[in-house]
Amino acid sequence: MSRLLPVRVRPGLSFLFLSAAAARVFTQQPFLTETLSLGLDLNGAQTRTASTFNRQLQLTVGGSYQVTKKATFDFALLAGWYSAPRVGVLIGTSITP
Repeated sequence: MSRLLPVRVRPGLSFLFLSAAAARVFTQQPFLTETLSLGLDLNGAQTRTASTFNRQLQLTVGGSYQVTKKATFDFALLAGWYSAPRVGVLIGTSITP
């Protein structure tokens, strides 16, 4: 008998409007197992002044793997367009004392 894999999705959308910038954020984080969670994050920003117009768009895909009850191994890949960094890799750990 096959075991079903539970997937939980938490979509989110927020808008931030400042005097010179606007940002849009889309976040989706499904949990695959008790020890592994994956996420997707899309960030965009645009600034305008009298003489310049700048914009950024960045996609981050990553997750965390629970090594022990108080420690996780975290990882992500990112891709950017316009003025954002083009490619990136994030690796780290989270430890709760």
